[in-house]
Amino acid sequence: MTTLLAERIEHPRAAESSGGPTLERVIAGVWHDLAHRATAVCPVCAGEMSASLAGHGTCAACGTELS
Repeated sequence: MTTLLAERIEHPRAAESSGGPTLERVIAGVWHDLAHRATAVCPVCAGEMSASLAGHGTCAACGTELS
């Protein structure tokens, strides 16, 4: 069994004037990671989200799906 530790990388331009990333940018970042790495950090529970052949992202920990 292999364990994957994924850490979210914050980019300076991703922060809005309110001091944090917008929902749009968080979700876009998850899609980017799924498309380029096939895994991402779940925006709901921080579990591991993986890409499916159907083009969805599914979290193994909480079951959240992005489509």
